Amino acid sequence: MYNRRLDELVDHKYFITLPFDVCKSRRVLRNYQPPEPYETYFEEKYWPVYEAQIVEANTRNALSKYAVILNTGSIPT
Repeated sequence: MYNRRLDELVDHKYFITLPFDVCKSRRVLRNYQPPEPYETYFEEKYWPVYEAQIVEANTRNALSKYAVILNTGSIPT
């Protein structure tokens, strides 16, 4: 969800990546109120939006402006 005004206001940006299985296992452990509407919500709604954001950022070449934190927790230098 790109916002040009916000992009111009901040000095540091972070894009955190997680593999599907790690992200899903963390989400399953949370207790959402209200609960997610159906069992496959993560696979059908959440994950596709996450992937679309990665594609959008790559399309705008925006990831070059971010400190990308990989699933290892390290920040590339």
